[in-house]
Amino acid sequence: MSKKVFLVTVLIVSLLLIGLMLLVADARSTNVLERFSTIEEKFIEANESVAAKVDSLQKQLETSTEAIPEIVLQFNAKADELLANILLIKKELIPNGLTDYNYEDPEIAKNNVVFFLENGQHSEKASQFLAKIEAYENIVAIIHLEFPKTNTQKFKLRTDIRENEDWLSYNFKGFPVIASYVKLTTMENDIKNKKEIIFNAVLKD
Repeated sequence: MSKKVFLVTVLIVSLLLIGLMLLVADARSTNVLERFSTIEEKFIEANESVAAKVDSLQKQLETSTEAIPEIVLQFNAKADELLANILLIKKELIPNGLTDYNYEDPEIAKNNVVFFLENGQHSEKASQFLAKIEAYENIVAIIHLEFPKTNTQKFKLRTDIRENEDWLSYNFKGFPVIASYVKLTTMENDIKNKKEIIFNAVLKD
């Protein structure tokens, strides 16, 4: 075999291998897209289901002849403030939701800008986010003392952390936008589930 024929053969084989790799990558990208789309659908279904229950329970509380404990009103306000804040951050990360999201671009830089300054300190948005989490967790701790039946689910949202490490950095720094989006959606579900538990406990007491 001449050197020229050999080189042409190598080139053809290389192109075939590259084509195969692109097909595999495309298939993986499609599978990832389908998986995340399924995740979003499940999150939406769960959110809608819990939201409907919470709205119904809240109306029952508002129309109840019994006075609603002040601490429950405070909890509801703090929970709603945190939920609104999470929604704003999610819209900044992925404005149109996961439907039209480009999964091939992790957008790690965009993710970091939302939560951190160039010097690594928390951004203003992140500081507000952490303050609202703190207020929420503090009020839930008090609710647990006054209504022990509500202590059936973890109330701390900041649980995933290593010792002596910043919670925000551990959970959000250097991650793809999609990872932070899913993390925030999980937090939304936890908060709404807690509202349902607390409202149910108050109505039954």
